[in-house]
Amino acid sequence: MSICQAFTYARRFRQKLCITAADNFCTPSSVAHGWVPLTMEEFTESQVRQKWSKDAQAEKRRAEHLYANNFKNIIELAYRGVIVSPLIETPVIPDSILIYCDGPKLTYIINALNYEHKRKYRIQSTFEGFGESCSKGG
Repeated sequence: MSICQAFTYARRFRQKLCITAADNFCTPSSVAHGWVPLTMEEFTESQVRQKWSKDAQAEKRRAEHLYANNFKNIIELAYRGVIVSPLIETPVIPDSILIYCDGPKLTYIINALNYEHKRKYRIQSTFEGFGESCSKGG
């Protein structure tokens, strides 16, 4: 299974799951969580081979824009796995929380977080329709 599928099981069926590199078939999310020590070139090749990008040049442009600053830091974190569960039933104190909601609710949450910190911190996000829950969400 992949991490995004584990998120779906937790969300829809209230399942508690643990997923590691051995359980995960998705290269981008394994790299994003530091489970697989790939170079940027190996990652690019995997994305082209899986047809996530048109060619190596297109993938390099996308990856450099989105992951250039984070790629090395993510690999160095090297988490062993992810525990996924509904928040009210989680067996651990989470490092991060993934929230699924519609646009108006998300706007309310972002405004509340910005207000709480007196606009000291600005929430920024980039969406492209790829890796939204596993890489960027996690």
